[in-house]
Amino acid sequence: MITLQINLPDQTLANAIAAATKHGLSLDDYIDMQLSSGDFIPEATPAAPGHEPIEGLAQSLFDSAIELPEDGLPFLVEEIYKQLDLSPWEARSAGTRIRLGKAFMRLVKAQPEGGRVREDKIQVRIDSVGKTAQNQQLYRTVRVG
Repeated sequence: MITLQINLPDQTLANAIAAATKHGLSLDDYIDMQLSSGDFIPEATPAAPGHEPIEGLAQSLFDSAIELPEDGLPFLVEEIYKQLDLSPWEARSAGTRIRLGKAFMRLVKAQPEGGRVREDKIQVRIDSVGKTAQNQQLYRTVRVG
């Protein structure tokens, strides 16, 4: 990682700190997201109530994971992310990837007991099924009922 020292007007720094706080991020993470390839909601576009960028992305990943074959192989959030052909997974900071994984887990835990009905009329849910040797959470789409 490179350390960068820059001179900013006081107001620019204050605006950046306020924006980072608004998004629930550290200043470093906020700047990283601003400089990365499109993994933020621009300031000119207000976020939907209750949907920060990470939460919205986690919901998109969850919706894609629900469509996976039921009782198939376990999967990682990273694999679903890569299937959606978004910016490179590795381009996101480790902190952003962790927050995304936690947001996905919150969605898994918040599912109704009966799961949900997919487009193909099969009722499924996503279950957490353990961790990899690298401590990454594994999930599986399972048929309910």
